Amino acid sequence: MIILALILGTSSIGVSYFKLHHRILPILMLMTGFILIAIGHLFVSWLEAIVVPIGGLTIAAAHFLNNKYAGACQVKGHVHKHA
Repeated sequence: MIILALILGTSSIGVSYFKLHHRILPILMLMTGFILIAIGHLFVSWLEAIVVPIGGLTIAAAHFLNNKYAGACQVKGHVHKHA
C-alpha cells in the first residue's frame, strides 16, 4: 500500500512540477513524508504512533502546496503549452 501511495503521489506531484510550477518543495516534502513513514515502520517501532502520522501529514502538506502552486500558475497564465 505504501509503494502504491508513493507511485501515485510522485506521479501526481511530478506532473505538476514538470508541466506547471517547476518548484521542488512539494517533491521534497513528499519524499520526506515517505521517509518518515518508512523510518517509523522499520526502525523506531516504539515511536511509530508519532513518526508515521507526522509523515502522513507531511505528504498531505506536499499535496496541498503542490495544488496551491499549480493553481497559482493556471490563474496567472503560466501554463506551459507543449506541442
